[in-house]
Amino acid sequence: MSELRLLPVLGINNVNRVDNLKREGGYFVQDAVNVDIESDGRFALRRGWRKLFDVGLRDVWQSPLHGDVFAVLGNQWGVLNLVSGSLNVLIDDVGEMPVSHCLLNNRVLMACGCGLFVYDGVNVLPLGIDAPPSPWLLPEHGSLPNGTYSVAVAWLRDELESGLSPIAQIDVLDGGFSFTLPVCLDETVTAARVYLSHTNGGELLKLGDYALDSGTVSVVSLPALGRAAENRFMQPMPTGKFVQVWRGRVVTARANVLYFSQALAYHWHDARFDFVQLPQRITFVVAVESGLWVGQVTGVVFLSGSDLNGMQMVQMAAKKPIENSAMLLPSDELGEVSGGLPCAVWLAENGLVIGTASGQLVECHAGVLTGIAGTGVNAVMNGRRVFAAVQAA
Repeated sequence: MSELRLLPVLGINNVNRVDNLKREGGYFVQDAVNVDIESDGRFALRRGWRKLFDVGLRDVWQSPLHGDVFAVLGNQWGVLNLVSGSLNVLIDDVGEMPVSHCLLNNRVLMACGCGLFVYDGVNVLPLGIDAPPSPWLLPEHGSLPNGTYSVAVAWLRDELESGLSPIAQIDVLDGGFSFTLPVCLDETVTAARVYLSHTNGGELLKLGDYALDSGTVSVVSLPALGRAAENRFMQPMPTGKFVQVWRGRVVTARANVLYFSQALAYHWHDARFDFVQLPQRITFVVAVESGLWVGQVTGVVFLSGSDLNGMQMVQMAAKKPIENSAMLLPSDELGEVSGGLPCAVWLAENGLVIGTASGQLVECHAGVLTGIAGTGVNAVMNGRRVFAAVQAA
């Protein structure tokens, strides 16, 4: 009887026929159940999985910096106790949209259907602040030069500033005017910043910061004005299904549009310019050193560049990715292919795909795997292996 060799095993191949699985250096198999294939081609019995909690958790994420585990139970979001399975609820209602997480300046940034929130280990606060209504202006007696004055208000949360309110104008005919701050319904706001123009127009300049209960403030002489307003067209950074931080900007995705914050002003978004529209619905976003890997319904694009204004969209020759399967892996998990920088990894219909920090595509299982499909994936790395639980279509 002839000897049948099985080792070394090169991996799974469901593309070729069963009589065409031999290759130089070893053999492929068409399926491998409950075993891991080691790098030297040997089999090892796969370690079993143990169910921890009998609760309907979703959108589970572990902070790589702090080790805390965050999850959604029902519509409540919070920190998961890995011993008891209980949830320390931080937000009572995050909506039905999937929740996405990332790190922002050593804090956890969370995107949900109700907005963007930042958790510092103690408190949860919205990332942005809604702009206030216009102030109320009334004429006064004083020594101001007569003419038209413009006034606008921004809310403050410590050093964080909202976008600017609609501009209110008043014609000063008797040397002065007074203003009353609008009512603030945001309990996280700590003060208000008022901007004033010079006589008969010009840019808005800082008049001063005021307590929310300042009442009526009179302006009856020419004040010393400060810096110009930078936030006239700024809105709170919009939420999305995916959230990333890239080159000093928060990036979110909704439908087929990527939204960007202002550089180093994560809470501000200029709706006139801070977006990129893609041809198809976005199925994942991963930020790497030289751009953004973005999943599309039928493929993948790479947005390359060092700034939003100079970004170029490159359509990659990649197979259809499975939605929400992407993650960022550190360079030491990927070896030489990483180039020493973290890379994006996602699951496509032909297996795992690596998107390098320089915009190169590496299809790890091209030609040997096919037919992987599903409506969603939960993917993690453990023990230098990527595990992906695919939800059947």
